[in-house]
Amino acid sequence: MATNDRYWFSATPFGYGWWRPSHWLGWCSLLIAIALVFLAGNSFPPAEAPLYFWGAVVAIAAGFLLICKIKGEPLGRGRA
Repeated sequence: MATNDRYWFSATPFGYGWWRPSHWLGWCSLLIAIALVFLAGNSFPPAEAPLYFWGAVVAIAAGFLLICKIKGEPLGRGRA
């Protein structure tokens, strides 16, 4: 088994951030975030309510980044 089974997202091989999900729960959280953006687009059409739409998108992105921070591999480590 891989050593990062407890992490949902692995750190990028270069730079700062997370790479694609490395656990099935990471993939589920990514798909849920994408579905929530589509739901926000249907609930708040961008042409009619752009402020509500973009507010929802920012909230979804912030929530997803929080999940990445909590369940992702620690950042700032050198990877070889």
